[in-house]
Amino acid sequence: MKSNGFDGILVYRRLIPETKTKYRQGFGMSENNTVYDPYHQRFEASYFIDEDYAAHIDTQKIDIRYIDVWTTRNDGQLIWRAKSKTPEPNTIQEVRQEIVRLVMSELTKRRIIASER
Repeated sequence: MKSNGFDGILVYRRLIPETKTKYRQGFGMSENNTVYDPYHQRFEASYFIDEDYAAHIDTQKIDIRYIDVWTTRNDGQLIWRAKSKTPEPNTIQEVRQEIVRLVMSELTKRRIIASER
């Protein structure tokens, strides 16, 4: 990299996703419904609807990515690292723009790269 004139390199790695499992406790709920008669302009009836929600287990895959920035100076050194944990998207295109924006903002703020002003 150094012989080609690069000051550094950004390495993007996607790791094996984690699986998070949560137990969701069941619960019951009553909802009050009121019937309004617009012709007589009054409430006619009020009743409750009981709904039960069963306990269940939620499973979600979490996508893990590392982004490393290495300098070519001093035989190469790691100068910045970020770890991203996001709900696994169907494709990388769904989150790529946001990752690039966040990484570029942070690298500029830390003066690792020059801003485009």
